[in-house]
Amino acid sequence: MSDFNNQDPEEELSFEERFKLTVERWRPYLLRLWNAKWKFVKINAIVFTLTVAYLLFLTHPYYKSTVTILPDYGNKSSGMLSQLSGLASLAGVNIGGEGAPIEIYQNLLTSESVIEPVVYAKYNTEEYDHPVNLIEYFELEPDESLPDRLQQRKMFLSLLKDLTGSRINTDVERMTKILTVTVQMPEAQLSADIVNNLVKSLNNYVLTQMKSFASEQRKYLDERISQIKDSLKSGENNLKN
Repeated sequence: MSDFNNQDPEEELSFEERFKLTVERWRPYLLRLWNAKWKFVKINAIVFTLTVAYLLFLTHPYYKSTVTILPDYGNKSSGMLSQLSGLASLAGVNIGGEGAPIEIYQNLLTSESVIEPVVYAKYNTEEYDHPVNLIEYFELEPDESLPDRLQQRKMFLSLLKDLTGSRINTDVERMTKILTVTVQMPEAQLSADIVNNLVKSLNNYVLTQMKSFASEQRKYLDERISQIKDSLKSGENNLKN
């Protein structure tokens, strides 16, 4: 008997009656929303207009250009890896031992030795009517309290930090060992020119340093051969005597 008395009266109603009762309960809130519908429309329209204006006038588009560098499967010898590691050390890059060639290239791409020719190269841009380098393009202000040489050095290091921090990205695919280099710039053609110059500078650096290394090795071998010849001639004379 007590369970029957505690039963919710709405459970005895039919579905239609419960639906009508629910509608009646929500009617005042629905009427308020309906009466305020134009306020929602106006607010959404204002937000949409401000968003479009911000995207069109206050933000600057950025363009990305990408190149891929395939792994050098033909140069896996320890001598080649040692030479590449030496090149990385000359560029001020510590790779922590002998890595794969493609990983060494990845580190070299963000080194001063490779990026410096890219920074001081001249580029045709939409913003200027004459070719400019990247320091001029980004309008870096010199520190007048420093000598000219230190001014240029400070501006270059500031731009280098910006380029390697956000504008130049490198990634090595773990399975294929393919190196991807991406450059992000405010202009599409400028982005493409920089990423091409970056790869070109890397190639020139490796070839130049390899050639210099080979010349030093040849010079050392020539000196050693000359010393051995002198020692051999001296030994032959001693044997004759």
